[in-house]
Amino acid sequence: MIILQSVYKDEVSQLLANKDNVTDDLAVEYFLSLILNISFGFAVLAFLMTLFMVLRRKNMNKNKISDTKLMERYQDFLSSFITLPNDDSFIGITKNNQNLTRLEPLDISHTHRRKILANEIFKFKQQLTGQQAEQLSNYFYGLGLQKEALDLVRSRSWTDIVKGMQFLNEFRIQEGLELINSLVNHKNREIAIHAIIVRISLDNDISVLTEIERKMDAWEWHKIVFEIERLQLENVNFNALIMAQIQDKELIQIADQKLNPVLEFKNLVTF
Repeated sequence: MIILQSVYKDEVSQLLANKDNVTDDLAVEYFLSLILNISFGFAVLAFLMTLFMVLRRKNMNKNKISDTKLMERYQDFLSSFITLPNDDSFIGITKNNQNLTRLEPLDISHTHRRKILANEIFKFKQQLTGQQAEQLSNYFYGLGLQKEALDLVRSRSWTDIVKGMQFLNEFRIQEGLELINSLVNHKNREIAIHAIIVRISLDNDISVLTEIERKMDAWEWHKIVFEIERLQLENVNFNALIMAQIQDKELIQIADQKLNPVLEFKNLVTF
């Protein structure tokens, strides 16, 4: 539309200059032809834009169907893979099993497919523990999928960054610590609290809390306490945090009472 306006603007201005009526000294046929050409140009532009939107939507739907099929195939593969015995044949390569869904070379070389596979392994591992979870972690590292996790953390989308940090935490990807450290004081509080949680999990202590340069609110403290309880950390001590005088002392006391109810009970009895 802007292109058409720029093409015809000068010509129309010259034709209508110093005219009381558009038909003064101007052939009616020529003026109508000019208007018709402009209208035709707008119609073509509208048609092309509509065609582009339809084709784009069709391509998106096609990709969505393709991704869904890939996810289903990867889920079938992982389900079969994880039930194999823990010996030389458990990875499904040397054992000839016609019922086993296998990966193709493209599945582990194509960037988009690798991301889908990494996400399916991540979701599957969250449902497992023990030897099976360890097998999945080994397979994840064996395919070098930690690169996909690190790429997510480096992305510009905050949702991808959070997803990447979840990968780092679930698979204990230590080479991502430097990236996590750079996000602890991120201006986006959602990213920052996830980075703090991952550090607590990977460090297995609360030393990261002394590195925070802003005052955390009650919601963030709730998430921190929940993670400490989930990890079942013992001998949690907030003295260094209190001495730093950055965090709210009252919120620290509430967290301490939540994590150390026995001490609180003893204090009440003594009193």
